[in-house]
Parts: sequence; C-alpha cells; structure tokens
Amino acid sequence: VLALGAFWLSFTTLQDLAIMAGIPAGQAWVWPLIVDGVILEAAPPAKLFTAPDHPETAQFLQRVIASGRL
Repeated sequence: VLALGAFWLSFTTLQDLAIMAGIPAGQAWVWPLIVDGVILEAAPPAKLFTAPDHPETAQFLQRVIASGRL
C-alpha cells in the first residue's frame, strides 16, 4: 500500500509540474512515465556498480553522486 501511495504521489506531482511548465494536460501524463522510467532503468545498473567485487567503480559512483550534491 505504501509503494502504491508513493507512486501515485510521484505521478500526480510530476504531472502537475508538467502542466505548470506549459505541457498540454492531455500530454502531461507522459512526463511522470519518462522521469520515473529513467529512474527505474538506471537503478539496476547502478546497483551492479556498488557490488562488493567492484570497489573502484563503487568509489567512482560515490564521488559522482557527491559532486552532484554541491
């Protein structure tokens, strides 16, 4: 139930942002699918890079993420 609520909140918020950005309401529903879809596609490869048998790659990714927070 919690995951469903989180999905709904994310979907409706991103759809509202798309409408506020000037995307027609009939097309704004695609925006959340694009954003969340990219996240879903990127998560498994990122998980591989943090595997214990790839410590150098994990350190590199941690630096990239940390630099993005600046």
